[in-house]
Amino acid sequence: MRPDPFAWSVPWVGFVLHTDALFTLAGILVGMAALRVAARSRGLQVPTYVDLLNIGVWAIVGGRAWYVAQEWPFFVRYPLAAFAVQDGGIAMPGVVLGGLWGLRGSLGAGALTWAALPLLLPPALAAGRAVQLVGCVVTECLVGSAADVPWAVQEDGARHPVALYAVLLLAAAWFVASRTSQSRRWLGLGAYLGAEVLGLVLVGFFTVASA
Repeated sequence: MRPDPFAWSVPWVGFVLHTDALFTLAGILVGMAALRVAARSRGLQVPTYVDLLNIGVWAIVGGRAWYVAQEWPFFVRYPLAAFAVQDGGIAMPGVVLGGLWGLRGSLGAGALTWAALPLLLPPALAAGRAVQLVGCVVTECLVGSAADVPWAVQEDGARHPVALYAVLLLAAAWFVASRTSQSRRWLGLGAYLGAEVLGLVLVGFFTVASA
């Protein structure tokens, strides 16, 4: 794994945002922007920026809570570390659940309903998740077995860039989901879930080293 290449010391605040946290934040912002684009392109009510801020805050809270629950032995010993979001550690399932909780206030108003979510969420989730995993590509936090390919990463020898494969799958899912029509609204959701599942399969197949 590379050193923290994009660590940023926030002026006047006194803490450092690490690469993982920066790309996770960027992923949430890109996902919210993709949600607005998907709603506008389909003639649905576009969430306001206040709605998006609410969604973003709850996405971060949910993602951090899920991560803390996953790593509870550590956080039982160091409970204050649960608030150090700038160090990274936000789980995608919690981001989704938190974002849905933040989105609930906008649903049911105008054309934006629960029935519209299969059209709106897949492109937003695929875009946001792809950007988040770009951070893993940059830091080489997820590499695979030995590889003899031109795009291999150099981590204890040439290895498969598993995170890059996952990003490409999610980019393809975004492409499909962003062009899904109302009559085939479940196709986009299937493409996103398929990309996530296939990404897990690739991780299990290729990955021999992480971190």
